[in-house]
Amino acid sequence: MLKHGLLLLASILIIILGIVLAIVYKEWTPIFISLIGLISGGVSLARIEDIETSRKKEALDRLLGKLNEFDGFTPTIYFEYIGKILSIDENSSKIAIGDINSINVYNFNDLLHVEVQQDEETITKTSRSSQLGGMAVGGVLAGGLGLAIGAVTANKSSSATIKKMTINLRFDSLRTPLETMVFLNSSVPLTKDSNEVIEAVKRLDHWFNLLHVIISRNEKQNAIN
Repeated sequence: MLKHGLLLLASILIIILGIVLAIVYKEWTPIFISLIGLISGGVSLARIEDIETSRKKEALDRLLGKLNEFDGFTPTIYFEYIGKILSIDENSSKIAIGDINSINVYNFNDLLHVEVQQDEETITKTSRSSQLGGMAVGGVLAGGLGLAIGAVTANKSSSATIKKMTINLRFDSLRTPLETMVFLNSSVPLTKDSNEVIEAVKRLDHWFNLLHVIISRNEKQNAIN
């Protein structure tokens, strides 16, 4: 988005420069040169975006390939962001999270606690009551908007802008008890109604609900046993 904005600004400046030169020198050549430059720049940008799209697909394919290396794990749903993947295999009841260098796989029953953070501030969470003293879904919720979405949009105490949103997952593991998945990481503050934030919150809300269901099912199964 920032890249496209800079390109638009550069395009406007080039056109203005071409018009000024045409007026000063009473010659249309600068305008033609400006138009040719703009067309060439647009083609170059399209090629760069194609290359970036191809690289992202290759990176995702490598991550999915690494997941398939784990015996008994076949991803049925996954989310990838800046080289890290969070995946669920519903058939084997397992969760995988990591990057191309290291991916950890956990059983559903290992999941103890999930919390959503907005710029390092916890806005909603869900936990295994049997493990963490009866803590249930928390945060400020808005009816009909979903757990995480409601917490983000209704959270009046936090800033009106957002730079980072994450989900923290705590597992019953001494080796890696805490895993973090980033859903938004912007170098500049974004308003809550920006497209980037809206899309990130939708994805985050979906995953928070999935993980909440996993914890709830574990609670029910433990109660039966």
